[in-house]
Amino acid sequence: MQSSFPTIFNRITFITREVMKNENLTQEDIDSKWRDNTLCDGSSISQKQLQRDRDRILELYGIDIQPRRVDSGVYVYYIRNKEQIKHDSVLRWTMNT
Repeated sequence: MQSSFPTIFNRITFITREVMKNENLTQEDIDSKWRDNTLCDGSSISQKQLQRDRDRILELYGIDIQPRRVDSGVYVYYIRNKEQIKHDSVLRWTMNT
């Protein structure tokens, strides 16, 4: 099933905000938070979906979300270009509205 533009936009904005708030989220954490969110359309965020959304986030916002393996062997997500984003007032405004 193909997602609609509003659903994709809501999901990628949600993922971006969540990773900006907490850079220690796993894919499972992101999926769980998404399914508990009022914007969720009932869909889940699989590993494959998260990869597609990370590509969209990079293309749309210029935010490079990457996985990092931690001691427990799981991957958590962080923003690789956080310093660059910190100085982008339009992007910060977009994420806060």
